[in-house]
Amino acid sequence: MEIELINATKSIKKKLVLDCVNMKMETGKVYGLVGENGSGKTMLLRVLAGLLHLDGGKIKIDNISYDRMDLKQVTVGLVLENTTLYGQLTGFENLMYLGNLRSDTADNQVWDIMRSVGLDPMDKRKVSSYSLGMKQKLALAQAFLEHPQLLLLDEPTNALDEEGCKKIQNLIMERKNEGITLLVSHDKNVISELCDQIYEISDGKVRVQE
Repeated sequence: MEIELINATKSIKKKLVLDCVNMKMETGKVYGLVGENGSGKTMLLRVLAGLLHLDGGKIKIDNISYDRMDLKQVTVGLVLENTTLYGQLTGFENLMYLGNLRSDTADNQVWDIMRSVGLDPMDKRKVSSYSLGMKQKLALAQAFLEHPQLLLLDEPTNALDEEGCKKIQNLIMERKNEGITLLVSHDKNVISELCDQIYEISDGKVRVQE
C-alpha cells in the first residue's frame, strides 16, 4: 500500500496549521515525524486518521485520490494524547469491547497483544486505577490489536519505563512489514533507531530530513 499527501492544507479557526504538505509513505517502512510543539504534528495525524477533512489538496491511497482518509480502504491504529479508555472496565474488557466494534476479536488476540506491551490480561483492576504508564500500554495495545494497515503513534513511549519502551520498540519492528507506521516522538534515539525516513514539520510545512 502507498499513501500520499499532495498539497494538503488545513486551517483551524482561520489559522493555517498544515501548509501544502507533501509526503509519501509505503508499506513495510517506519516513518518519523519531528517538530516543535504547535508545529502541526498532531493535526497531521488527525488528518491521516480520517478524523478531519482537508481544506485543500488530496490524499492518495494506492494512486486513487480522496478528500479525506477513506477508512473503508485503510484500517488505522491510532494513539494520541488522551486516547479514550473506559475507566469502569478492565484492560481486557476495554480491548474486547473496542475490538468488537469493527470486527470479531478473539480472546487470544487480546491476550497476546496485552502481553506484548507488558500488561496482564488477567488483571481485574479497572482502568480508572491504572497508572499513566499502564494506560499508555493499553492505548498502544488497542492501536496494534487489529494489525492495522496504517499505524499512527504520537509519543508512544510517553510515561513508559525503560523495559516498557523496549517492548514497544520491539513490537513496532515486529509489525513493520504489515503496514505503514508513522511515529511522532521527541526522543531522538527512538526516531533514529526505528525510522527508515524522517519528516520534519515546522509551521505546518513538511520536508524530508536529510
